[in-house]
Amino acid sequence: MEVLVTAAILSVLLAVASSMAGSWRSQQVLAAATRLSQDLQLARSLAIKRGQPVELRFYSNQDPSLTTPTPQYKTWQIVGYDAREERLIKLSELQRFESTVILSRFPILSSVINNERPLDPSRDPYPTALQTRMSAIEFRPDGSTTLDPDPSLTWTMTLLTDGFADETNNLPPDFRTLIISPDNGSTTVY
Repeated sequence: MEVLVTAAILSVLLAVASSMAGSWRSQQVLAAATRLSQDLQLARSLAIKRGQPVELRFYSNQDPSLTTPTPQYKTWQIVGYDAREERLIKLSELQRFESTVILSRFPILSSVINNERPLDPSRDPYPTALQTRMSAIEFRPDGSTTLDPDPSLTWTMTLLTDGFADETNNLPPDFRTLIISPDNGSTTVY
């Protein structure tokens, strides 16, 4: 049943994506998806190079520039563990989606949000006062992820504009979905 639902969602996403116009918002969403895909590959490469797990963390935060009053996933950062100092360290600066682009917080559209949790200052040394929750994708030293490799699961991240932040049934014409392979960390943008 989950495979059929996932296939139906992906079919709808692909059909809508193929009919998208080259609007300004569409270009912003595409640029954000490309940038996020590159950072996912950077996190994977860093895990391989360092020989230690590396996480790409998504932070949910209040943002006064958005039209929705609820916290949204608008920022991300690559972090890793420093064995010598026995603590998490920044491997990239905090990144932010441009304009009104957000990562959907609904698991049906962004299944990587399934591991969402509140921020804990003892485990999460880098949050700001505005950030409320986080979700992460961890890359292992062999390039794989800690996402469940069950073939019936599809690991997705859907980027859209904040005007559609609270919708799960009506996707805007300007959205992009990234699909992540848990076994090798590769990312495909649709």
